[in-house]
Amino acid sequence: MKKYKGIIAWGVAAAALIALRLYQLIALTDYGTGFIKIGSRTVYTVTSVIAVAIIATASVFITAGIKGPKEHKGFYLVTSLSALAFGAAAAADVLVNKYVNAPQYVKGACIFFGILTALFYALFAFRSAIHFPLSPKLAIIPVLFFVVKSVTVFVQGSYHVVISDTVVEVGFYSFIMLFLLEYARAVNGLAGKASVKKIAAFGVCASLFSALSAAKLIIAIFYPTALHDTAEGNVLPFFCGLYVVSVLFTQMKFVSQDDRVMGVYYSGKH
Repeated sequence: MKKYKGIIAWGVAAAALIALRLYQLIALTDYGTGFIKIGSRTVYTVTSVIAVAIIATASVFITAGIKGPKEHKGFYLVTSLSALAFGAAAAADVLVNKYVNAPQYVKGACIFFGILTALFYALFAFRSAIHFPLSPKLAIIPVLFFVVKSVTVFVQGSYHVVISDTVVEVGFYSFIMLFLLEYARAVNGLAGKASVKKIAAFGVCASLFSALSAAKLIIAIFYPTALHDTAEGNVLPFFCGLYVVSVLFTQMKFVSQDDRVMGVYYSGKH
């Protein structure tokens, strides 16, 4: 399968998911509480099933087209920029978040690993220009950050009734942890034969769940009165999703021979 087909499939799936999520939040959700409106539960369930089907279909289609990792060591501008934005979002998230109800040691660990994650992705981004080695063992840092971050999300959510936002958050954090963990295993030489497929499948799912988060950001900008709370918690998933997509389509090959695409990249020692 040609790479452009995978990119189109992801783009169509993301657009459809954003449209479905916008519809759910604007037409089917109570603006004051975040609960599904009385009389809208059937429609909400149907649209949710459609969303899950879209994510599963896109994941299977894109993953099936991936033949393996890129064999050359290249730096793509889109990956460097998205990594830098992802790191900045991680730092902003841990510094702005008040971690309501989360234990102090969890809060401290989240801030610590969040800052380390920001530094890691800053180094990852700038090495395309400065060309220095970066130990693959450091790939465990974002894994630890999202593990602790997930704990804070689950702790905060446990004090409230489960709403649709909670389900989207759980889906995103579950798949991003799986993606980052398998990616860390792969770059450290611990992956098995199915590792590339796992990375692709987890990555597609995580990035498409981040597209669902993007819908809330859109509403926060153009129709804020439709939200029962702020959309700050969706910034990190959004930029994380962009980074994951850049990794999938720059570090994976979709044909037997290593295919290069038009773009800005540097290939050499690092």
